[in-house]
Amino acid sequence: MTVSKRVMIVMVIAILTLIVLFSAIDGWNYVTENEFCEICHEIEFEKYNTPGDSMDFAHNENGISCSQCHEAAGTAGMLEFKKEIAIMLIYDVAGVDAPPGEDEVVVLENKFRCLKCHSDFISLTSQRVINPHDDAGDCNSCHKGHERELPEQTCGECHTKAIESLNFNGGKHAKKSCSFCHPQHGYIPKCQDCHGLFHIAGLEECTQCHTNAHSPRNLEFSSNISKEECTSCHFSIIRTTFETQPTKHVGIGCVICHPKHDQSLECTLCHTGHNETMKAEECTQCHLQAHVPSQVDYPPNTPSSLCGGCHEENARHLKENITGHSNKNCAYCHPRHGQIPECTACHGSHHGMSSGCTTCHMEAHNLGFPHSRKSVI
Repeated sequence: MTVSKRVMIVMVIAILTLIVLFSAIDGWNYVTENEFCEICHEIEFEKYNTPGDSMDFAHNENGISCSQCHEAAGTAGMLEFKKEIAIMLIYDVAGVDAPPGEDEVVVLENKFRCLKCHSDFISLTSQRVINPHDDAGDCNSCHKGHERELPEQTCGECHTKAIESLNFNGGKHAKKSCSFCHPQHGYIPKCQDCHGLFHIAGLEECTQCHTNAHSPRNLEFSSNISKEECTSCHFSIIRTTFETQPTKHVGIGCVICHPKHDQSLECTLCHTGHNETMKAEECTQCHLQAHVPSQVDYPPNTPSSLCGGCHEENARHLKENITGHSNKNCAYCHPRHGQIPECTACHGSHHGMSSGCTTCHMEAHNLGFPHSRKSVI
């Protein structure tokens, strides 16, 4: 073999060696690039590239790569990171599921690794009454970058009932972040900071009615709440209805019938029905307004048996009577409780008389004509 051929072979081998070497180096570096991670972790990268995400996008804006958080410090950390990636690739290429734990790249478990960038948080929160970072050994216990955003889901790790209340009956509060009302851990704001004195002046203890700030629409009243406090919203009922048309209900606290806001108890819990078969929902067929129960307007189809619960004798007479009145419901003549119509409203003048019908016909429910036959011959 000539010298020139030997030189040529050596040069080819050297070039191939360099190509393999540079390819290996390039591949060695590529596995730490974000583009390599994105091949599998599409969901995480969607968050990473989406403005507004509280954790992932914040790292993107500051140029933090995946390996800066997932690769431990030092040469040993780098080699461990490369080894774990190689293991994942082997299982993936072979199409075999990796045993639990062997396909996961290390996640930061040491708060001091986070503090390389976030060292200011320890000093910023150390002066607070309750320091959320006091004795915090694992940053990931609250700040989980991929699985959830801050702050609601993080707060919910401990404050599960508060989050459930907000989601179920939080009203406009559900649209606010936890930090809107609680800028620091343990801080409880005053309702007036946002709402002012929404109700009557002097009623400053909002929690007397709104017992749970996380479900403000679920009002459970304390037993000692006064009518004046209800008046701030329900002025017409308290000041107009009760004062102009007083009944025994005036002497009863609102909370007796309304233990919760928008809740009205059934009448039959306090009042017995007018007959044994009467149901609670039938009360409002006549007593149209519970705040003025004595104002009773009867619909035409009200059965006379309901009236007979109180007016037993009149109902019996009407039923036994053989006149035209016997086939009429009580409400036909008495559309409102206590209203007694004039006979002439139906019958007109009779016998040349426009009044004094009961002189002869005695009682409307038991029509009679007690006179001797001779008096009409």
